[in-house]
Amino acid sequence: MEIQVHKQPEPEVEIRNVTAHVFLDFTLYEGAQDLLNGFVEGEVHWGDGEVVAVTAQPSPAHVSLQHDFHPGSYVITILAHNFRAPVQEADALTIPIIARLPAPVIEQPPIVFGPIIPRDQGAPNRSQWALDLANNIRVLESDIRVLLLTPVGTRLMQPDYGTQLNRLVFEPFDEPVIRDFAAEDIRRALTTWEPRAQLTSLTLTKINERSVALDCKFTTKLSPEGFTVNLQFSQS
Repeated sequence: MEIQVHKQPEPEVEIRNVTAHVFLDFTLYEGAQDLLNGFVEGEVHWGDGEVVAVTAQPSPAHVSLQHDFHPGSYVITILAHNFRAPVQEADALTIPIIARLPAPVIEQPPIVFGPIIPRDQGAPNRSQWALDLANNIRVLESDIRVLLLTPVGTRLMQPDYGTQLNRLVFEPFDEPVIRDFAAEDIRRALTTWEPRAQLTSLTLTKINERSVALDCKFTTKLSPEGFTVNLQFSQS
């Protein structure tokens, strides 16, 4: 009399939703020549109080079962016997398992840390200038300010870094044309150098004959609120 297990749970199974779903596949086999094709029967004790009976049937008897476990430690026990007279022959097999809750997933917000440059409006501004440190959205805002204020061709080893926004003050003031030029230039620079942010709107204001102001609004995965970068370009 023998129990042959074909598929059994892993020693540790993970809870999905409420329970851990496991499969058990085995055969009750009677190999004695004088009992060939003799009947066998058995039971499966899941270890949580539930028992499944394997009714008497000719050997080999193939059994496939499924069961759900709540969190905890269990011992699955398979019992089987033949019908040899006067004394039945039996076999037993135990399978210990642990049903565990999945480890909690702690989502850490993306963190960017570094120095920031002063704003034209709000704190810290140029009149309050000191080396300041911040994280996440403030650093990204500062990085984009540097990108937009840097003329293309002026950064050593990175001649493509920056924008051509400084040319705005030298162009005839045609607001729709200049606004479209500025928006396209900003999007190009973001795509290459700062893909964490997207331009959502741009407002162009002529301050005087020698100065132009830009108010740029951005969205980013670092913050659901987004942020605004205020720029001013003047002809010296």
